[in-house]
Amino acid sequence: MAKSTLLSSLLLLASLPAFAGSQLRVAGIPLKLPGNTLVLHVSETVHGPAMGDGEFTGVDPRETSESVYHLVREAAAAWSGTGKAGLTIRVERTPEWRLSESARNLVTFTDPEPFDSGLCNKALYIACTLVYHEDETHTIPMVKIAFNPYLKHSSLGLVGAHDLGVVLLHEIGHAVGLDHSGALDSIMSPVVELQMPGAGDSARRLSSDDVATLAMAYPLTRTDDAPNEAAPAVLTSVLSGVVRKDGSPVAKAHVMAVGREGRLAATGLTDAEGRYALHVDAGEFRLAVEPLDGPVQAEQAWAEQPPPDPFPSLWWTAGGGAREGGEVVPLGEGESRQGLDFAIPPAAVTNAVTVGLVGEGGVYHGAARLTLARGREYPFALTRTPAEGAARVRFTLESIEMPTLASVPASAPQLVRQRIRIPADAPLGAYAVTYETEDAVAFLPGALRVVNNPRARSVEWLGDGWFRLMGADLAGREVVRGEENRPTQLDGISVRVGGRFAELYKVAPEEIVARWPDELRGGEAAVSVVAGGGVASEPLSLIAP
Repeated sequence: MAKSTLLSSLLLLASLPAFAGSQLRVAGIPLKLPGNTLVLHVSETVHGPAMGDGEFTGVDPRETSESVYHLVREAAAAWSGTGKAGLTIRVERTPEWRLSESARNLVTFTDPEPFDSGLCNKALYIACTLVYHEDETHTIPMVKIAFNPYLKHSSLGLVGAHDLGVVLLHEIGHAVGLDHSGALDSIMSPVVELQMPGAGDSARRLSSDDVATLAMAYPLTRTDDAPNEAAPAVLTSVLSGVVRKDGSPVAKAHVMAVGREGRLAATGLTDAEGRYALHVDAGEFRLAVEPLDGPVQAEQAWAEQPPPDPFPSLWWTAGGGAREGGEVVPLGEGESRQGLDFAIPPAAVTNAVTVGLVGEGGVYHGAARLTLARGREYPFALTRTPAEGAARVRFTLESIEMPTLASVPASAPQLVRQRIRIPADAPLGAYAVTYETEDAVAFLPGALRVVNNPRARSVEWLGDGWFRLMGADLAGREVVRGEENRPTQLDGISVRVGGRFAELYKVAPEEIVARWPDELRGGEAAVSVVAGGGVASEPLSLIAP
C-alpha cells in the first residue's frame, strides 16, 4: 500500500461522534456554523525558514502569498457554491500567523506550536483543523486550520510538495462541521492523499458524496415569509432505512447509493440505532451496505463508537438484502423513500483491502483508490482477506471490459489480478469496486474514478500572456471562468507548464485556454494537460515571447 501522510481533524473541547458518516456531533446533536456562515482569515505569512535540520518550511518558497490566498478563495467557493446547500464562506487576509495569538477563524502555514506541543501530530498530519463548539447552542464559534510547517505545500502543483488545494478542501470540510467519509472518492475521505506512488496531481473537487453530505448538514430553505433569492429552492430526495443483524441495530455500518449508470451518488454511516439517511438527486438507485474495514477503518470515521463485529456486505432487496444484484429504487424530486432496511444474515465475511496496478516484473502497487482514463487498458489488481478461494472482480460501471478472467498468483494468494479495458465513451465519475468469492461479496465504494483521456495535438501562442491547447477529450465539459478569477484547476483539469500549474480561463473537450506563467516568459517549456491522478497528455513544447 502506498505510504502517505493522512489528513486529520483535531477536535478541541469535545468528543464528537458522527451521524450518517458526515456531520460532527456532540451527544448526538450535530454541530453547525452560526448563521450558516464562516469567515476564514488567511495568514499573509506563508513561508517559514529554509528547509534544514529541525527547521520548517511551510509553502514552497517559489510561490507567493497571493497564489495561496487565491487558492483558499477557490476552496471556499467550492464548498459554498454547490447550489445545494445554504452555506456561505467568506475569505479575508490577516497578518496574524500564530493560532494562540488569534481570536479569528485562522488559516496558518508557518505556526509550529500546535505541532511542537503535540496538539497536532507532526509525524502524521499534513494539516489539522481545530473545531471549537458551544454546549448550549451546538454551534461552531471558531475554527483553526493549521498546515504542518515541517512539510512543504504548494498551491501551484510544484513537484515535491503536498497539494494545498486538496488539503484545503478537506480541512474546510471539517471547519464547516463535516466528519470523515468512508467513500474513497470523497474529499472528506481520511485517505484522500493515498494514491499510486508518483501519481500526484490529485483532483481539487468535491465528490457527489461531499455535496450530498453538505446538503444534509445545511439544507436550503425557502419560505413565503423569508425568501432567499440567492438560494432558490432545491428539492432533495432521501433514501432511509435501518441496518440490523440478528434483530439488533448495527451502528457504524457504511451504506452507499449507486445511480443508474453505476456512479456513486452518496454514502453514510448508520447511527447508534442502525438508522441511515442519504440525500440524493432524483433518479434510480441501488443500495448496498458494507463494513468500514479498509482502506478506511471504522475508527477513522467515528472514533468514539466501537466498530461493529465483522459482517458481510449486501445489496438491498425487499427481502432484506442479497449478495448479488440488488433492486432498483426509483425516487422522484423531493420524494422520500423510507423502510429500505437491511437484514444482515450470518454468512461468510470477505474483504477487499486495497486496489492498484501490476507493474513491471509483476510488482503490485497498491493504493486506496485509482484514477484511470477511459479508452485505455490496465493491469488492475486488488488485495483480499482471507487469501483463499476463487475470485471475481466487478465494477458498478458495467461497461468496463474484462478480456481475461480474474487470476490469483500461487506465490501471492492474497492478490487478485484482472486485466480491464475502460471504453472510450465511458461516463466520467466515481464507481465502486466489488470483489466476490463463492459465498461472499465485498465493496470498495469510490475506489475507481474514471477521468477523460486528454490528447493534446497542438499548442499556440495567443498573445498578451495567453495560449491555447487543441486536442481531443481534454475535459469532460466546457467550463469558463472570468479573466479576474483564474484557478489553476477547472472541473478537475489542470495544465502543467514547466513543472507548475497554469492559470485557466477555459477548459472544453477540444480546447483549453490558459495563461503562461510570468516567470517562464521569454523561454521554452513543456505543456501538458492533466486530468488527475497522474493521467496526462503527452507534453508539447511552446516558446513564450
